[in-house]
Amino acid sequence: MEINQFYQINWVRRIFLAWLITMPFGAAIGAFSIGFMTIYPNLVLTCFLFIVVSPTIVKWNKILLSFFLLLGVWVIISAISPSFSEAAFDSHWKFDFRSLIMQFCYAGIIFGVYYRIGAAVFRKVLLQGIAFFLVVLIASGIFEFYSGIHLSGNFTDKLLNQTIVNNNFYSPVFIYDNPNDYLLHLIGLMALFLGLNKVERWKSVAFLMLAFVFAFTASSRIGLILCLLLLSIQFLFIAKAHLKKKQFKKFGFVTAGMASVFLIFLIQPVFIGPKYVKGEETTKGDYMAYPAPVFDGMSSSEIRKNLFLNGLDFVRESPIAGIGPGQFRHRHKTGSVKYDTGTVVGPHNYLVEVISQYGLIGWVYFLFLLLTFVKLLKETIRRKDFYEFCVLFPVFGLMSLMSSSFLYLNLNWFMVPILLLYSFVPNSIDKIVDVEG
Repeated sequence: MEINQFYQINWVRRIFLAWLITMPFGAAIGAFSIGFMTIYPNLVLTCFLFIVVSPTIVKWNKILLSFFLLLGVWVIISAISPSFSEAAFDSHWKFDFRSLIMQFCYAGIIFGVYYRIGAAVFRKVLLQGIAFFLVVLIASGIFEFYSGIHLSGNFTDKLLNQTIVNNNFYSPVFIYDNPNDYLLHLIGLMALFLGLNKVERWKSVAFLMLAFVFAFTASSRIGLILCLLLLSIQFLFIAKAHLKKKQFKKFGFVTAGMASVFLIFLIQPVFIGPKYVKGEETTKGDYMAYPAPVFDGMSSSEIRKNLFLNGLDFVRESPIAGIGPGQFRHRHKTGSVKYDTGTVVGPHNYLVEVISQYGLIGWVYFLFLLLTFVKLLKETIRRKDFYEFCVLFPVFGLMSLMSSSFLYLNLNWFMVPILLLYSFVPNSIDKIVDVEG
């Protein structure tokens, strides 16, 4: 390797790591307004890194290049489509458009850096960044779990208005709007880390159990399912290493059965109530049942069903072009929907969110994701040792149902390009498995 090339790889690696380290904090640290927009460290690094590494596009795999161009077309269409909308350029369009631009930039950075610094260095830095992200989330989660103290924000404001003591007071949230978004990032990054790295099984079990406790506290059913799925995989690998083939099969059936039974009976979580509610000390140690959330007289499941049905109506209304960026929330906010969802306007379903608003381009986007899953499945069958990375796809599918808008979250922008990269770039999977040796 030439000296000049070595230094180029080194400084790109350092900027990439800085980008990964600033990612967890978003605009929460070092942000300042310039009037029409907010500037923060990760955004500056995103713009700079994208400009630096995007010229490597000439080396990209055809699938990655096609996906990147699709995102570019998606951004352009979203930029001009509000011109034909009743709610042109409103706040909902603004968030959707920003999310698409960030997804485009994240894809360019991940693909570009990979081809700029090479597979081995890329994976090493990527794991360092993910590990830092997880440390921040876990440390914050433990503090919030034991103290009931949260950063000022949307979630804290809602807690102050509550009169009933429930376990949400101790649900970790970090800088996000709600505990579900926190869990989504924690579990998703854990799954990605396990897929990319061969770690000691018992260590991964310990961290997953912690995530399970957080999900239990937040009464997140999908979060609990994800934790049980990943825990079951780790226990199966542990058993496989210590049991004979026949014993391993029996252990697998027993583990799956116990997990299923446990999940079925885990309906009404119970937790110790918070010490303080509205500044008044409560009786510490009282156990209080946490009922299923009710909003505007409707259960959470009923609202999600109605959101889904309204989304299907939008698809039928405009199957090719979609109803436009931000229109899902705008229509629900203005009451222009068939099924009542109260004050809830977020889609809570990534497929419905994208297809209903963007039509054909949304279908093409999900076709890429489907092809990724098929490729991962084929690779797993061929290698017979790649189960953990393959499970990332069903994990991604379940995560996409947790948040009110999966399109808005940086985990989505981050995870999708990585899945495509390690699915379609020749020999990249081998680099994951064999690098430790």
